[in-house]
Amino acid sequence: MAYLTPLENTVIDAIVQGQPQSEQCLWDQLRQSELRSRERNGYGFFTNLLVPEHVPSCPNLKQTLLASGLVGGELCGFILWIKNGKIDFLEGYPLGGESWPTNESFEAINLNHAK
Repeated sequence: MAYLTPLENTVIDAIVQGQPQSEQCLWDQLRQSELRSRERNGYGFFTNLLVPEHVPSCPNLKQTLLASGLVGGELCGFILWIKNGKIDFLEGYPLGGESWPTNESFEAINLNHAK
């Protein structure tokens, strides 16, 4: 999606590809979504998306889809929040750090599967 940063695009791509039963539905939502807002609080970020009402929900999705990866050399976590079967927002936060890395270069993003 053109409105997402390279990091946001890569994280969302990894998470969506990790949902084989809902992958097509999530891609349909993303293609029709737009950026509602982007918030940075120094500790992490929230990228709020708006999926139009007419776009179908994805059944049987968990409320949170998780991933992690090295960003600027620091381990960071990501949550793609789902509300009523639709993508709501992406959250990014450091795992063990005090603040979000100033350098957003990243290495491979990994899915975190709930046990």
